[in-house]
Amino acid sequence: METIRTHFLEEINIKRKALGNGPLKLNDIINDLAQEQAKDMAKNQKFEHSASSRMVKDGRYNFETYSSNVSYNFTTINDIIQSYINNNKRETGHYDILSVNAYKDL
Repeated sequence: METIRTHFLEEINIKRKALGNGPLKLNDIINDLAQEQAKDMAKNQKFEHSASSRMVKDGRYNFETYSSNVSYNFTTINDIIQSYINNNKRETGHYDILSVNAYKDL
């Protein structure tokens, strides 16, 4: 799993740099939250963002700014990132991971 996270981070940072944004760094707390959210979605058979929102709101995690991107049915990391770029045209918020300079961690 660590190799996938590192590769994803590298690819995200390439795109962020091209947009003039600083790099993100891996954050163990955020990654634990993401893993907990994935388990919650699998357990409840729901594909949604509410698990991460609930975990932040209930005080288990304290972030000033956060975003959650949930992806499935992709074969490569670059396919996921391209979907974020494509979603910018529909204003869904997935592009924020690339374009919002306030984000520092992944």
